[in-house]
Amino acid sequence: MKKYTRVEKRIRKVPHTRGGVQRTVDQEYEVEVFVPPRDWDNIVRNGVGAITGVMGAVTLAWSTASIGGLLSIAVDPDPVAYLAAGVFDAGWMTCAAMEWLNRYDSRKAELPRIAGHVLLALAMAAVYADGHLAGSWVIGAIGAAVSLIAKGMWALTMSQYSRPLDPLTQQWLDQADDEAVARLAELHRTKQIRAAEYRCAAEAAALAIQPAPFALPTAPNPPAARDSKDQDVAPPNGETPRTPLTDKGAPGPEQLELPHEDVVRRLAPPGQSVRTTTQTAVASGLQEQPDVLRYVQSIHGAGVNAATVDRYRRGFIREAG
Repeated sequence: MKKYTRVEKRIRKVPHTRGGVQRTVDQEYEVEVFVPPRDWDNIVRNGVGAITGVMGAVTLAWSTASIGGLLSIAVDPDPVAYLAAGVFDAGWMTCAAMEWLNRYDSRKAELPRIAGHVLLALAMAAVYADGHLAGSWVIGAIGAAVSLIAKGMWALTMSQYSRPLDPLTQQWLDQADDEAVARLAELHRTKQIRAAEYRCAAEAAALAIQPAPFALPTAPNPPAARDSKDQDVAPPNGETPRTPLTDKGAPGPEQLELPHEDVVRRLAPPGQSVRTTTQTAVASGLQEQPDVLRYVQSIHGAGVNAATVDRYRRGFIREAG
């Protein structure tokens, strides 16, 4: 009787003492382990699968050559005809693969099975037509049988792996599959939502730092136009009278008043210096040191050096004459 065991060498840690000092060292030892007998069922099953795959490849090549020759009569160039011919057998082979993927779910496997039979019939008809046009219906029938034999081998191989399930087990697996798919869909949608939120945040940040054209500030509540007889009346509390609006409805530069409260702080464009901001303020009609400083600080922050801003302001005023 054949002995289904073999001897293997293994290593274990053992204490070893020399000169009164103990250390842990590796010791090699042998052990007899059980070796299962050769699984001939699995070997045969794998062999059948390999043979079926080879037959499928041969069938694909044969049908492509046969149907391609048939289509090349009406299609030029020939490579296009042979590419189209490959669709016939590749179609039912793809359906067989989908049937394999659903071998534990007979309901999902039914549609690929029916589609595979239809595509197989079309491929056999095309091969038979090529043989019939060649002058021999026998050649056409034998050529069509090649695809039929390959499809039959696929069906037999599938029957060895597929296992029909009882209704209760099938329902239990369907519910488990639905729950797993729902979690997967939730993760996928969450990833899409996070990506959309990131794009929104990135776009908002980009818009916040983009340079925008300088807008002339106006008073929050501009006074309504008054009659000519009221324009000569001095305002109370010694305030400086305002010049009426121009024809275009906008005040002149000398009447600009920069609102300093309840205004969202401006963001300096990338690379803009305090000197450039000061030049913009002076060019917009701001002349007094407090007004210019307040404007520059509203853009660059309160840490701006007031003496530097004032030096820039006086220089731009001198240049403007």
